[in-house]
Amino acid sequence: MVRFLELARLQSATAVAAIVLAGCSSNGKDTVLSAVLNEVVPGEETGQASNPAENITRAQINRLGVALIRVHETKTADQNLLVAFRQSGPQVTYVLRSDRRLVMHGGLIQSTYGFGHNLAPIGVRDQDPIAFPRPVKHWPAFILRDYEVSDRGAGEPTTVSCGFSFGPIGVLDIVERDVVVQTVRETCSGKGIEFTNRYDVDPSSGAIWRSKQWTGAAQGPLTYEVLEPLD
Repeated sequence: MVRFLELARLQSATAVAAIVLAGCSSNGKDTVLSAVLNEVVPGEETGQASNPAENITRAQINRLGVALIRVHETKTADQNLLVAFRQSGPQVTYVLRSDRRLVMHGGLIQSTYGFGHNLAPIGVRDQDPIAFPRPVKHWPAFILRDYEVSDRGAGEPTTVSCGFSFGPIGVLDIVERDVVVQTVRETCSGKGIEFTNRYDVDPSSGAIWRSKQWTGAAQGPLTYEVLEPLD
C-alpha cells in the first residue's frame, strides 16, 4: 500500500513518526525528506549526488512506499520530487524541502508555496472533473473555476470558463510504468486571463497521470507526473 510520508517505510520509522507527531515543522519535513531522498540516491543530503528527480528508478519508487510526484518548473527548468505529506478532505499536500509545497485537489494544482509567486487557493465546483475525477465520458463540456490574480498582496477574484477538447488514447511511460491515458486540452478565459492546460488522463477513472497547468502569469506553468499515486 502506498501511503503518506508520515507512514513511509524508512529505516528510521520511529524517528519519522516522532517528527510528524511533533507538529510537522518545516525543519521536521526537511529531515524526513532528506531521509527519503537519501534512500533514492545515497549521498544526496550531503550534496554529492545528482538530482534524484532526474534519475529515480521504478525499483527505488517501490522501495520508498510513499505517494510521489515529480514537478518541473517551466520558467526555471528545475525538477524536483515531492512527497504526499498530509490529506485534508479532497486536498493532498505534497512537500519539498525548505517548506516548499504544492496542494492538489484531485488532479488540479490548487495552490503552491515557495515556487516563486505563490498560487492562491483556486475555488472549484463539484462539476470540475480535474478536481473531482470521473471517467472522461462523463466530463462536462465546460466548467467554471475561481482564481485570485495578483502580482503581490491581496488579489482580485476572477472566474474563468474552461472548455475541454479530447485527443487520442495512448500509452504513457512514467518511470518504467506504462499507463493508458487520453490527452485532454483545457482552454480557460475570463476577465483578460487566457491560458491552456494539458492533462494525460486515465479514460476509465479520470485520474490524471501527467499534467501541465498554468499557476499564474508570473510563476508560469508547472508540469507534474504521478510517479506513485496515493491509494
